[in-house]
Amino acid sequence: MTGALSQTSLRPRAVLLALAVLPIVLLVFAPQAGWGRLVVLAAAGCAAVAAGCAVLVRPILGVYAIVFYVFAGAGQLLHLPLAAPLVALLFVAALLDLVRGADARLRDDPFWWGVGLFIALGIQSMLVAHRIDISLLRLAAYLKALVLVFVTVQFVRSAEQLRTLTRVVFAAGVATILLGVVSHALGRGTEVVTAGPIGMIRFSGLHRDPNEAAAYLCAALPFGILALRDARRAWLRLACALGVVLLVVGVFATFSRAAVFTLALVAAGAMAREVRGRRGWLAVLVLLAVGVLLGPRYYFERVFALGDVVSNVNRDWSVLMRMRALETAWELFTQHPLTGVGMGNFIVRGDYNLWIRIVVHNSYMEVLVGMGIFGLAAFLTMLGAALRHPAAGARERWPGREWMRPLCYYVVVSMGSAMASALFLSTSYRYLLWIPVAAALIVGGLRREARGAHAISR
Repeated sequence: MTGALSQTSLRPRAVLLALAVLPIVLLVFAPQAGWGRLVVLAAAGCAAVAAGCAVLVRPILGVYAIVFYVFAGAGQLLHLPLAAPLVALLFVAALLDLVRGADARLRDDPFWWGVGLFIALGIQSMLVAHRIDISLLRLAAYLKALVLVFVTVQFVRSAEQLRTLTRVVFAAGVATILLGVVSHALGRGTEVVTAGPIGMIRFSGLHRDPNEAAAYLCAALPFGILALRDARRAWLRLACALGVVLLVVGVFATFSRAAVFTLALVAAGAMAREVRGRRGWLAVLVLLAVGVLLGPRYYFERVFALGDVVSNVNRDWSVLMRMRALETAWELFTQHPLTGVGMGNFIVRGDYNLWIRIVVHNSYMEVLVGMGIFGLAAFLTMLGAALRHPAAGARERWPGREWMRPLCYYVVVSMGSAMASALFLSTSYRYLLWIPVAAALIVGGLRREARGAHAISR
């Protein structure tokens, strides 16, 4: 009887293994048979089927995969838009999970109130939108991000899985740097800018934009620090330390001026928790001094040039356009404070005062000008509802899981980093902002379970 049961339990794994190996066999032997592109398509199809089966059997693997895919910027390397299909597959797996009797784990009333109000106001804003199709695309992007939040909270069910998720984010940040170096060697994955007579290369990893890459690296850095402090073996501690150094170097290599503020926020958060005593602070000051001395001169020239914008001397084109976009967005908001100009419609409504069509480059102002004051209130309600859980978890006692307190703390730092990056980028409906939100909501579910277990024990 036991042998029969073990054979039955092994069958799904055997099928998945066969589906995973079949594409490799076809790609190796099929060219010799002259089957050509059809075999490549068949191999890709088998790989997709194997991945789909794996996600349906073990949805948590799909969650790890989509988080790694997003933070590593793997879509630019694979040239395949895999995020949307994978999120849809995870949503199907979540529905099947609920049909089988599983509990819905995303049970945060303030968050859901914010979601409902935001969706209602997004639909309402289409009544005044100049381009309804743009509003529909923005609403679809938001709903896709919301689905990712839902499935992540649904399938990351334990503290250990949440810790694994943070390490996946850290590994993805390191991967985008290492693979980005290879991509740069092949002439891809970089942006060239000119500083005077010298052409400077802005590193972007596998992401499309250096500023976006810097935001992802800063959001991953707190989890690298967490992995470093939790590492017990010497080789693992060394690997995590090298990974943290790579992330910091990668941020500087993007030459992103906005990243200065975000990186300073992450550094301040880490120092506030980890540095103790005069010797610790002295070591930090020495490291900062060395970092400043070794930092590229052009980077600091770009940062200090921000002062010229205020004095109208030698204005930087990029900063000038962003400042002008903010001024225009505020002007449009004052004209439509309640309804906004339509979700995502600033890009077409603001061109009267801009030379080119651009976004606001500020997520909060983007929501404010598009959906009005109540839309921004709903947006901030969702973020605040999520952030309160790890903020409280960092102060709570976790019997038998003392490592949860620093984990909650660094979830706060990571989410704070993403929210700070949102001041300089339009990430209102991007995974960069909503994956940390999902991690924060997972902490909320774990806190509810811990309180329930404590009540039962009493």
